[in-house]
Amino acid sequence: MRRLALLFEEAVGLSETKRAAFLRDRTQDERERAELEELLHSDRVAGSYLEEPAVPQIADLPAPASSPAAELPIPDRVGGYTVERILGTGSMGIVYLARQESTGQLVALKLMRPDGVGRRSEQRFQREMRILARLDHPGIARIVDAGRTDIGNGEQPFFAMEYVDGEPLREFARGNAPSLRRRVELIVELCEAMHHAHELGVLHRDLKSENILVDRRGQVRVLDFGIARISDPELQVTVQGTQEAQIIGTLATMSPEQATGDVRNLDRRSDVYSLGVVAYELIAGRLPLDLSRRTLLEAARIVQEREPELISSVREEVPYDLALVIQTALAKDPAYRYASARAMAADLGRWLRNEPITARPVGTIYILRKLARRHRGAAIGAAVAVIALVVGMVLSLVLANRANRSAATARWKSTLAELAAAGAELRAGALEQAQFRLRAIPPDDRGLEWRLLRHLSDPSALVLEGQEMNIWNVAITPDGKRALSAAGDGTVFEWALDRGREPRRLTDHNERVFSVAASADGTRVASGSADRTIHLRDAATLETLAVLEGHDAGCFALAFSPDGELLASGANDGTLRTWDAGNGAPRAVLEGHGARIWELAFSPEGDTLATVSEDGEVGLWDPRSGRRLGRLRPNTGALVDLSFSPDGERLALASVSGRLQLWDFARRTRLRETTASATELGCCAFSPDGTLILTGSREGGLGLWDGTDLSPRGVLRAHADWLQDLAFTPDGKRLVSSSWDDTLRVWRTSRLYEHLAPERRNGRCLAAGPGSSDLFVLDGDELRLEEVGTGSVLAAWTIEGERHRATAGRRGKLIALNVSGAPTRIIDTEAGTVRDLARGMGPIALSRDGKRLATSVQPNRDLQVIDPRTGACIAVLDSYGPDAVSLCFDATGDRVLVTGDPDCAVHVFDAITGAHRDRLEGHVNTIRSMELDRSGELLATASADRTCRVWDLRTGACVGTLGGHGSSVVAATFNEASTRVVTLTDGGTIRIWNWPPGEALARIETGLEDADSLFFSRDGRFLIVGSRLGQSVVLDAR
Repeated sequence: MRRLALLFEEAVGLSETKRAAFLRDRTQDERERAELEELLHSDRVAGSYLEEPAVPQIADLPAPASSPAAELPIPDRVGGYTVERILGTGSMGIVYLARQESTGQLVALKLMRPDGVGRRSEQRFQREMRILARLDHPGIARIVDAGRTDIGNGEQPFFAMEYVDGEPLREFARGNAPSLRRRVELIVELCEAMHHAHELGVLHRDLKSENILVDRRGQVRVLDFGIARISDPELQVTVQGTQEAQIIGTLATMSPEQATGDVRNLDRRSDVYSLGVVAYELIAGRLPLDLSRRTLLEAARIVQEREPELISSVREEVPYDLALVIQTALAKDPAYRYASARAMAADLGRWLRNEPITARPVGTIYILRKLARRHRGAAIGAAVAVIALVVGMVLSLVLANRANRSAATARWKSTLAELAAAGAELRAGALEQAQFRLRAIPPDDRGLEWRLLRHLSDPSALVLEGQEMNIWNVAITPDGKRALSAAGDGTVFEWALDRGREPRRLTDHNERVFSVAASADGTRVASGSADRTIHLRDAATLETLAVLEGHDAGCFALAFSPDGELLASGANDGTLRTWDAGNGAPRAVLEGHGARIWELAFSPEGDTLATVSEDGEVGLWDPRSGRRLGRLRPNTGALVDLSFSPDGERLALASVSGRLQLWDFARRTRLRETTASATELGCCAFSPDGTLILTGSREGGLGLWDGTDLSPRGVLRAHADWLQDLAFTPDGKRLVSSSWDDTLRVWRTSRLYEHLAPERRNGRCLAAGPGSSDLFVLDGDELRLEEVGTGSVLAAWTIEGERHRATAGRRGKLIALNVSGAPTRIIDTEAGTVRDLARGMGPIALSRDGKRLATSVQPNRDLQVIDPRTGACIAVLDSYGPDAVSLCFDATGDRVLVTGDPDCAVHVFDAITGAHRDRLEGHVNTIRSMELDRSGELLATASADRTCRVWDLRTGACVGTLGGHGSSVVAATFNEASTRVVTLTDGGTIRIWNWPPGEALARIETGLEDADSLFFSRDGRFLIVGSRLGQSVVLDAR
């Protein structure tokens, strides 16, 4: 064994040519040669100039390979360092936590093992040290010192690395649950660190989650390229004779070319592959390839040949573009990967900014190359070459003939996937991701469903960008025209909310800016910073009038008194100060909190100043005298924000536990409390009218709550990261939110509230009106003709009877109504006349020319065709037994289509003679409604069997069935071009289908219960959904 170790030491440094001669001349027999070749192969797979030998335990026998940490000596001192404990061990070195005696700085100190010193081992150690000394990047742990020492075993080299106090990347992700955007930002930081190493010629080749820490500041740090290998080795190869090696881990993060054992041609793209593995694991929560219980050869083959599952298939919430970036990094062929870590970082940055990425799916040539590489034998190689040639020729011919059609099909499939994903993101409240999906759809594919989803996914009016490193706070000037924002990059921005000009940028703070405030009289604004100063500014010019000093820590909270005379500030040291808002002179120092003051607010009357703190208490103060008035103890943990109702009677409190509390401020009693949430809250604010409370959460969620009983009204994903602050304009028409995703969003509150809790129009929408964008609404005893966009009433009529059982038919200027307990009423909206006919009941329909009307006539419930001008009966439909459920005329008005209950068919009658002409069968339950397309050639039927069927009325054939609905389909309609079918279920779910061939494009939840009607305005700009309960929702289809 000793001889084998010595031969290994000599052979491992030889070139391939010299190594072959060495094996031939120096080995004694075939067995020894085979054993040595196995050792050299293992070293090729696992070793590198930044790694330890794959079998270091054999290098210097008879010493043991790796002693347990408990048996290793712990010296008191190494050089100028005091050793505290062992961090990790390996076959070549020991890593200690040590403290530099001259500075007290903690370091990770690596020392050669007393049993591992040998000529080659020391060369590797010294080479590793020289390489690491070249690296100087904030994302890489730096070497700080090096030397030699004697601790009783002769002189040994050592070096000291920066000690990183943090969590391994995997544990950080599990324990802190960062958002998807934050995870991608961490990967970008990692890519930039590796690019720095690559630029200096250093390849890591053992990059994995265990080698990456996230420090206390949230910065990604790549550990010592050598220490990471030693402190948590993931590849251990044990060789006894010719025993097959077993894999534990590192191959799972190794590039395919590295797994072949040929390390001569490795370049930075090998590390790019490992970056892809780390990114996949960080986002999906598992490695892309499962190599557990595999031998070394099996694992290497899997790494080289098997494609990982697309990450968006593992985690559905991962957008396709992000999945494509990661899949590009994981390409088996280096030529198809990113050329550098920076190129990968750039594409991830584009995804973060909602810009198009450069990554593209791989093509046929790539797949064929993989096939050829997978079969390397001579015979198989020849066969593959022939197959590749034949397949290539066939594919070339096929693709030449079908290129345009294939490209269009592929694009449409991509569009369908993006629409489905956008709908899912929207239902989950992830507005930003839904918008990103929609922007990825080519303009030519943006139809009705795209417009509706876009309308629903972005209730914000503006997105303001420009600041970096977290936007903490926002304030609105009293005129409602400007917003001030404070950011971690040390800037204050002033924004024009009407986009009238570019923002003004203030950079006079030396550190992060946490808080901003604007006085109610419009003369002053202020900003507070981690530099422990407050800048009091002229509101018009933003010129600093005074720099206020006195806090011993950063200023987290600012507020002006309602009369504009006082400025209050709260700091990280738990102190509260008041200042003269005119000249900045100090007024009072208020102490009492035991931890950071997160926020403060004056009561509307200005007689109380309230503060919230990490200590979980609400402090109450007299702002004039500085006297403490009392405290509230909500028992919710650390408090982060508070807000007074406009009348000062209620106080809302937000906590990191996710609870929102409402207090009676006068009585100092708690009124309501929400249950604890898994998501921390970051802020809360009363609406200017006091009817609502809005909250922001760690995940970027914007919540809406009733201002009196805290009943939830809705939530949406407003930002990609922590929503830190909310501010209303004085008129309540706009809301500004600030977030750690480095954006401000300006929301039109009317649209925002509609999205969070869709606006319920009073009244039941019966039919489109005669104008381009008006509709008929039945509300109580009144029938109104309203303009859709504004709600303006154009005309109104008094209606008697049971309104909840009303049905309507409309054509041209006429609308016909059946109201239970009243005669059939015909209203001519142009002439303003109202005419009562015989007492009708149930469904009612008008022909397109307005000359015929169909309905059931009492007392015998006969289905009749009537002249709406005279009330004369034109025809009685022959022997139709079931109760009619829906009626409509064909395009000519010569045929009447009827459905009933119990019945599952559409019956076609002659409108002149009443004779039965045809029967359309296919549904298996009651047909609830029917609708013709504009041409009159297609009919859509909505059924309780949870399907919609489309019929060709020229032939009577069913040409499509739209299934997959979760409940009864109650209505269906076509868009103007008949390229889309829209269906509605009784639960208020809208589905949009491509026609033909009937592909599902989008699903939208309206929240309406007992929905029963669906129609477009005449100009197609609005889609209206109505309910039997007297409510409706209007969706903008523009």
